[in-house]
Amino acid sequence: MKPLIGITMSRIEAGRYQNRPELAVVPQAYIDSVAAAGGTPLLLPNVPGIVSEVMPLLAGLILIGGPDVTPSVYTRESVHPKTYGLHPIREQVEFGLVQAALEHEVPILGICRGIQVLNVVLGGTLIQDIPDQWPGALRHDTDHSEAIRHQVTIEPASRLAQIVGGTAIDTNSYHHQAIKEVAPGLIITARAPDGVIEAIEGRDRPFVVGVQWHPELLAAEEATHAALFRALVEESRRNK
Repeated sequence: MKPLIGITMSRIEAGRYQNRPELAVVPQAYIDSVAAAGGTPLLLPNVPGIVSEVMPLLAGLILIGGPDVTPSVYTRESVHPKTYGLHPIREQVEFGLVQAALEHEVPILGICRGIQVLNVVLGGTLIQDIPDQWPGALRHDTDHSEAIRHQVTIEPASRLAQIVGGTAIDTNSYHHQAIKEVAPGLIITARAPDGVIEAIEGRDRPFVVGVQWHPELLAAEEATHAALFRALVEESRRNK
């Protein structure tokens, strides 16, 4: 039986497109990447109370990308003016899923916002806006008129290096926030050329991996990015 991989969901606010009601969404690339890796995707809506219902079913968990995490959860700093898309119910669900997955040793892959959620749940902090708060930073976000790519350097002894088969990888970039202080129990496993943290993993946990880029957008064409989903599915199969 294929392992059931939970995928968190984002939203499109009511009225954003042609006066449509609020939508619960998951980009198709996440679903395709899990299916191609041999898992069965299960979409997890932002419904309070869902964690206890779905966690016994899950063999693995993916925290997808999306807008920002509420700053007051991780800092006493004032909210940066570039902060957008706060969704307390989504945070409630995602934080609960992470805590339950850690408790039950369910493998976790955090992507973009997902790596930030992992770090915050475990006690870390975030850079609220890279261009404003990280001197000398590369351009990490895009206005979608062009794709941004840069190389990431990976720690040789890390699980990530083992997964992708090397210590450097070319990635895309779609974020204006990043990890600032790494949570206890997590270690930095990759950085961009400007020093911004691009990947973390659990220090003493079976499979807790977070990446700041979007491997699901590259997985269909690039084996190194598809390898992240294969690794999650393989670990999830062993977990169940």
